[in-house]
Amino acid sequence: MDKVSGKVPFLERWFTRQERAALLFTCAMALVGLGVQTIAMVRENSIKQVPFVRPERLSINRASAAELAALSGIGPVVAQRIVSDRSGRGSYLIADDLLRVKGVSKKLLERIRLQICFD
Repeated sequence: MDKVSGKVPFLERWFTRQERAALLFTCAMALVGLGVQTIAMVRENSIKQVPFVRPERLSINRASAAELAALSGIGPVVAQRIVSDRSGRGSYLIADDLLRVKGVSKKLLERIRLQICFD
């Protein structure tokens, strides 16, 4: 019984203490079950295998200035410098060879490293 209003709360009016405990336990287990089921569904959906697709890489030794300029961080001026350097000094063998071109920094080289190849 509620001391302030003198009314018997709903659950106390209809259920004994033991029945209320059983009802509370049943509701709690249902919520836990829903949580476990939701977690299992999320894991199942997140573990799905996605085929690996290797991104196309641009060949530094064959690319035109326009193709090089499409790489992030390389504008038309630096692209033309790369083509000119390649024509004058020969093909690039490793990524660090690009550092000999004015305008190509280590930071830029790291940014484009996965977008280029040397074949």
